[in-house]
Amino acid sequence: MITFIWVTNDMFDILQGLKNKCFLIELPSHLWRNIDPYVLRVVKGGEWKTFKFYTDDHKRSHELRNISNITGGVYVFYITPDVIPENHRILMYIGRARLTENQNLRKRISEYYGYAPPNDERPKLADMLKEWWEDIYCSYLELSCTNDEIDHIEAELINKLLPHCNDAIPDTKIGKAVKAAGLQ
Repeated sequence: MITFIWVTNDMFDILQGLKNKCFLIELPSHLWRNIDPYVLRVVKGGEWKTFKFYTDDHKRSHELRNISNITGGVYVFYITPDVIPENHRILMYIGRARLTENQNLRKRISEYYGYAPPNDERPKLADMLKEWWEDIYCSYLELSCTNDEIDHIEAELINKLLPHCNDAIPDTKIGKAVKAAGLQ
């Protein structure tokens, strides 16, 4: 017996929308339970600040001016549908800003407004900013430690949380395992 399923235009639109916004989220609890205690102290003990990345009219957030331009730090991008406040966040990307003569936390976060499809260098980031611009938030932690420590904190967070838009996994062994598992 052959069964036919008739797909209406409404159903087709829903199906296509779901397919276009589908990706795999890793929840590597075996990794995050072994995070470097120093990194855990810094990220749990620090004062994270959060803002909606775009305004309702798709412009840069006015909150950018509140981000320090005299420190480095780490930041994350996440998506939240704001349906269940503070309880539905999807971590998408982890980054860092070193403090140098030409770079700081505010400048680095501001640079993401320039990512737009097609962006061959960072296609996942460009896609995130295009597809979910209305629901993207940025949380950041200003740090007054050395750039080497900032690098270590970012690497440890990426290695242990495996955000979807971070293609480069700093730990070679974890990176190879992620590729072998077909997660990237």
